[in-house]
Order: sequence, then C-alpha cells, then structure tokens
Amino acid sequence: MQSSQHCPEAYMDQEIHVDYLEEHLNEIAKKLNIERPRFRVTRGAKVGQYFIGDIFRVIVKGSRDEKICEIHVILKCAPRDPTRQEAMDSTPIFPREIMFYQEIVPIFVNLLKEYDMVLENIPKFYGASAIQTREIIFMEDLSEKNYTCRDRLKLLDYSHASLVMRELGRLHAYSFALREKKPEIFQKFKKIHDVLFTVNSHGTDVFLNRLRELQRIALKSIKQEGNIYAKRIRKFTSSFWEKMSNACNGNLVEPYAVICHGDAWTNNFMFKYEDEPKKKPISMYFLDFQMCRYATPVTDLTYTLFCCCNQETRARYYKQLLSDYHRSLSDFLTRFGCDPELLFPYDELTKQLRKFGYFGLGMAIFTLHVFTKVDADVNTVSKTHKDVVEAEERLDTDILYKSMLVGALVDAVDMGYISSMATDISQEHRKSERENELLEELKKIAKNVNYANPRFHVSPGSAKGDNIFGDIYRTTIEGEKDGKLEKSCSIIKCVPELQYLEEVIKVSTVFQREIMFYREIVPIFKKLLQEHDFELESIPKFYGADDTPNKQIIILEDLREKQYELRDRLKLLDYPHAYLALRGLGRFHAYSFALRDKHPEIFKKIQSIEDTMSEAIKNPTELMTKFQEGITALALKSISHKDPYYVQRVETFLENILPKLIEASDGSFAEPYAVLCHGDAWTNNFLFKYDDEAKTNPTSMYLLDFQMCRYASPIIDIMYTLFCCCSQETRREHYEQLLQDYHESLSSFLQQLGCDPEVLFPYEIFQQQVKKYGYYGPTMALFTLHGQTDATGEFGNMMDVNFCKKLEKRLETDRLFKNMMASAFIDAVDKNYI
Repeated sequence: MQSSQHCPEAYMDQEIHVDYLEEHLNEIAKKLNIERPRFRVTRGAKVGQYFIGDIFRVIVKGSRDEKICEIHVILKCAPRDPTRQEAMDSTPIFPREIMFYQEIVPIFVNLLKEYDMVLENIPKFYGASAIQTREIIFMEDLSEKNYTCRDRLKLLDYSHASLVMRELGRLHAYSFALREKKPEIFQKFKKIHDVLFTVNSHGTDVFLNRLRELQRIALKSIKQEGNIYAKRIRKFTSSFWEKMSNACNGNLVEPYAVICHGDAWTNNFMFKYEDEPKKKPISMYFLDFQMCRYATPVTDLTYTLFCCCNQETRARYYKQLLSDYHRSLSDFLTRFGCDPELLFPYDELTKQLRKFGYFGLGMAIFTLHVFTKVDADVNTVSKTHKDVVEAEERLDTDILYKSMLVGALVDAVDMGYISSMATDISQEHRKSERENELLEELKKIAKNVNYANPRFHVSPGSAKGDNIFGDIYRTTIEGEKDGKLEKSCSIIKCVPELQYLEEVIKVSTVFQREIMFYREIVPIFKKLLQEHDFELESIPKFYGADDTPNKQIIILEDLREKQYELRDRLKLLDYPHAYLALRGLGRFHAYSFALRDKHPEIFKKIQSIEDTMSEAIKNPTELMTKFQEGITALALKSISHKDPYYVQRVETFLENILPKLIEASDGSFAEPYAVLCHGDAWTNNFLFKYDDEAKTNPTSMYLLDFQMCRYASPIIDIMYTLFCCCSQETRREHYEQLLQDYHESLSSFLQQLGCDPEVLFPYEIFQQQVKKYGYYGPTMALFTLHGQTDATGEFGNMMDVNFCKKLEKRLETDRLFKNMMASAFIDAVDKNYI
C-alpha cells in the first residue's frame, strides 16, 4: 500500500493495522470494478473534529474499463486506545452506524424511488467491517463535491441553522411516510433503541463520573442568574439520566417517533456554498449516524438549537427555525402523498417540545465543554477527566463556553422546558417577549389608521382567573392625525401560557374558531341585520387577527371605553344580571333562526360548525379520563348528605354523561331548532353597563369569547348560564321567569326581522327542548365550577394527578364551590332533567 508523506505507514499502524485496512480497500476497489488499485491515505479530520473514532481520507487509484480512474473515500475506524474506548463507550456505536447504512438507508432509497425521488443528504456507503474494536466504515468523500465542515467555534447562524432544520425535516419525513405507506417495514425502526443513555452506559463509572462533574459545573455557571434558575437546574440534574433516557425512548411518543440522526451537531453537517465568504449554504449532508435512534424528532431539533446556536440566534429565530423545520417536513410528506396534519401537525410538535425540549439542555451540559474548546483533543478524554477539569477552569476564561452553557441553561428555564408548568419562572422574560409581539400588531393598527408618531401602551386586560383560554391585554395607541392628537383603545387576546391546557383542549383550535366567527359569521349576521335596518349589537367590533398556529392573536374593541365591565364572578348573576344575559342570548339566537328562514343556503354554513370539544370527549387522554373519574366522585360527595334518592339519580346520570354531552353539543339532534350557540355562556363572558353607582341595575350587555361557538340546541347556552352562574336561590325564585324572558326576547326580535316565532321556535317546542337538554346545565357545572368559584383565580392544573384530591379538600372548606356543585345536581333532579 502506498502511503502519504503526511501519514507514514509506521504512524498508520498505530491507528489501524495496515494489512487489515488494505484488505477492505481491495474489496471496495473490486466492488467499484477498479483494477490494479493503489491507495493513498491521509488524516481526514483536524484534531478535535471527531471524538468517537478516527477519520482518514483515502484516494483509490487504478483503471476501470481500460481508463485511469480515481475514487475518493472517507474511512472511519473505531479508536484503538482502550481509555478512549471506555470513556466514549464506542462498543455499540460503530455497529449502529453500520446497521444504519446497510439496513435503513436501502429502505429509505426504495421508498424514495417509488415517488421519483433520490436520497440526497446522506453520503454514499461503500462498505464496512463490524469486527469488535476494529470496526471500519467506508463512504464517499464529500469534499470532492465541494462540501466542507463549518468551523464549530463559529456556531450556526440563521442561514446554516435554517438549512439544518429543513434537512432534518426531510430526514424525519422519510420515517413518517414509511410509517403510513409501509407499516410492516416500519416496525423495524421501533427496535432501534438509544445507545447513549442506556443501562450499560449508566453502569460505566467513567461515564457517570464525567456526567456528575459536568452537572456540577452547570450549576456553578448559573449561580449568578438567580435562585429560580439554580433551583430549576438542580431539579433537572437530579433526575438527568431518567429524563434523557425518556426523551430517547420512541415508545413514549407514539405515533410520532422517527429515526433521528441522534448526534445533530455542527461537525456532523457538511455544507456547500454559492459564495466565496461561505456565508450562505445552499445544500448540506448529514454525517455520523452512530447515535441514530427511534425517538421524538425533538431530540434532533433541540440538540442543534441548544448546542450549535448561541442565545442571540435562539432569541431572534427560534420560532422561525421551528417553522422552517415543520414546513420542510410537511412539504416532503406532501410529495409522498401523505397528510402532514395527520402524521405530525404543528400542534403536536409544540406539545413535544414542551415535553422533551429539555433534551437540548441535557446535551449542552454533556457536550459544550468539548464543542467550544479551541484546541479540543480526544486524548484529553480519559479516566483523569482532564477535559472536565479544564472545563471548570474555563468558566472564568473561555467566554464562548460560558456564554453557550449559561445561555442554554437560561433559555431552557425561560421556555419552560425543565418545569412542569412555566407559570412561576422568568415571568418578566416571557412578558417582555409577548409584549414585543403585541407591539408589532399595534404598529400595524397605527399604520392602518394613518397615525403619525404613534405611542403605545400595553397592560394586563383581565384579573387572574378571568380568562382561562387566552391571555388578555389592554392596549392604547396615541398618534397624530390631521393635525390632532387621537387615541385608539383595543383588547388583544393571545394564546395562553398555561401549557397543561393542551391536554384538555387544543387551544390553537379554539382560537381558530373565534377568528372564524369574527371573519366569517359576523359578516353574515351583519348583512342579515342591514336588510332590516338593524345593526349588530352586543358583539364587540373586530379589528383583525393573526391566525399563525399557536401564536394566534385577536384584536377587538375595548368596551371599557363605553363603560362596560365584568361582574365579579364570585357574586354570581342575580335576577337583573341573569335577565339581561338571557335576553342577550335570545337576541343572539334569533340571528340564526332568521337566517334559516330568510337565507337557507347561507345557513348551511352555520350548520357545519361542530363542537371543538367533541374529539377530546370521544377520545379522551388517560389523564382526562382520570380527571373525569375524580370530578364525578366529587359531585357525588357533594350530595352525599342528601336523601339517597338524589344520590342514586345523580350516580345513574353520571355513568352515561359523556355520550349525553356529545348529543347536546350536536345540532343535528335538535333540528330544525338548532342555532349557532355562544358555547361558553358564563359570567366572565358577559360585559354589563350600569345606570347606578352601586352597579345593581345593568342596562345593556355584550357577549365575549366565541371560542367555543357551535351549532347546537339553544338550550345549552341557557342551561350553562342558569346552572353555572346563578345560585340555587335565584333559580328557585326566577327560573321560569328567566326562561320566559329569554323566549320573549327571541320572539320579539324575530318579529322585527319579519319572521314568525310561532313557526320557527314556539314556546311549546322550547319547553320540550328544555326538558330534553336540561341536563347540560349540571354537566357543565361538573366540569367548570371548580374554576369559576376559585377565589385565587388559579383554576388549577386539571392534568395534575393530585388535582381532584385538592378539590376534595376545597369541597370541605369552600362553601360557594360545594353549594353550587350540590345545588346544580339537586335542582336537575327536582326538575327531572336527570
């Protein structure tokens, strides 16, 4: 074998046996039909560039078809040094990459061929040897295609990180498409378990000692950021191994697990550029699949974003980079004839980020001391932990290492990735980020109304507990127009910060529902009313919305400027307030009845608006099922002191509550008397205006929050209000009168619109529907009163396994909660609704 002057044969023999290498190179030459091959070998990676093995560049020269040819090959071999083998535990790693190229890549290639595509971002594989401690892998040398590694110390700026995200999207799309198109073949992927955070690695003293020291260094680095961060990081590191192992377990994220790259950091990406300064990469390849595993895609994404990007890049582009990833994944799935909204919707990506986003931080703690070292040398990775000892010293001298480590720690805390709920940490950081988003929306409004030199003010728009499915902000814009100073006030609703809500309902879906209501339904109602010289009353003016998934914003008029205000939910609705609420609902429902009568074709749009909660009810999560069981037991306990007759009736009703709830929310069961219902008609969604200082006599009202609007029987709105917002005393004194107040309002307005209420919704039919769907009131009481009566405004995390136990204690001490819950079921039994 001919060797290079840069890599003499004597030196090569220290790395790998020359005869052994030549034997495999001859096999490759034979596969490529190269005769009389000669080989030239040089080192293929700089010191510090490759940590788990050794890289050599090989030039194979010979003849093929009687012509001189030259093939460039990269050779990867396992480390020969026993110390490095133990420290890095390379035993399972090389066989994993060999398996990837020999078994997984052909599956991907065949799948792509079926759709006229080729595998573009993975190097060609020429062969391998899997003999333990003497493993070798041969693949194409991408430098011949002008691909180069980026200097790891420069990190990844947006242009590089975006390309990586998009290519990870493509790589992950292969798995999602295979899962759908060839499920039998896909089963093979489920056996590809993690090789890093395994029991074997866990039992390696060298590995564990290194990990403990690196965790201690992380805690030391974060001290200056304050106790909140230190507390969160300490809690995270206390269960580090378990958390990292869970993140790498694909069985925990079904059906959204894929074959992940597993080691997605800078040195495992090769870029090609269109410009000489190499600032804008145009394509890339992945290298080193030694850690590939079946896991959540989030492990790849957060590894790259937290270990290869600095804090500034994350602050500016984090959400955009996630969007780049998902858009690429979706595009490729579409090319495979798959529906990305079924296989991996954006909502699911954000949910998995909240659940496993900590993985990026874990890898940052574990690897950044090496990734950021100027003269990183694999020989420092030994039993003496020289690299770890140096890492602690570098906290005081190495700006890159410290800033990357602290940035990863702070961002993981601020993003809520290492806390069960993000409500008690870094509120100011998230508040600032949210207000920046609002500021951009306000600038758009100022531009639309031609304000010069605009000034903006943003403040909280509701008290704690006043709005669970959204965060409310009150905004003011002051500016000059036509030489005068003008002011515009608005309310902005944003997707809430309460992450557990995703387990209860897809918050993005309910926001989309309200945006649809204002954009599509309100114009229909307005046009109908204009035909009869009426204006739309009792619904706020709509100024605009952003429907970007999980970032939705709705901008409405600030009714405070018209002296409308919320009633204290703990005071409930007395008769004057309930009277106005029921009359307002009557008018609102009249729009649907009139539209059905006057414009039946347009009315079909209303009929298509299904309940946003039905899917969650039909297919409840395990936690939701436990919550239902717990809250049901609570309801029975609230009436346990009553006559057994009540207990038996309620118990029988609760056994079949979910199908009844679905039926009540489905308008097809109430035809031809179904309407567009408000869907969430409780105290905090009514705004009242008063004519007295004591605020006992409301004169008019507005309806808010149409996130749950649906096509159903009008009775569900009425029962929700009467059983969840009124006391038992109010119901006993005014129940029948309030029902009459509702129907009189509806009938009166239908007549003004030229309709006959005795045809569209006669009182007799109304009473029949009250009897049929009256159970909806206590049903909603069951699921909502714990929050509506909570004086703290916390509402609580319904997905907390101890949540119902906490409510059980409240039942003993909170008189309002207990009385409202018990009376809702007692009255429903007395009225024969259940």
